Amino acid sequence: MENAPAFRAALIAGDDAKARELAAKWPYAGYRMTIFSASEETYVEDQILHAKMFFNMPQALRDAGGEVFVTDVDFAPNVVIDRELITGQNPRSDHPIAQALVAALDRATA
Repeated sequence: MENAPAFRAALIAGDDAKARELAAKWPYAGYRMTIFSASEETYVEDQILHAKMFFNMPQALRDAGGEVFVTDVDFAPNVVIDRELITGQNPRSDHPIAQALVAALDRATA
């Protein structure tokens, strides 16, 4: 991202329109991806960090142009693969994401 600090500042300020403008040329715009769901983030804020995140990560990726897919069940494994991008939703996605990575490496070296 060309101006990541300004994008982050817009997210913190809650200015989604400005964030979208700053992310206009993000290389992963239009890709399918996953990240902690908003409800998973809330759990982590309340139970682990005991502090609030600066901004909502799923919304940040959407503002950047990503197509975010999360499970309906918090902390269920979820891996989304789109072209070269392999993303996992949460720590329980570790085994499936490792399998996806190995499969991608096998395809690349075949």
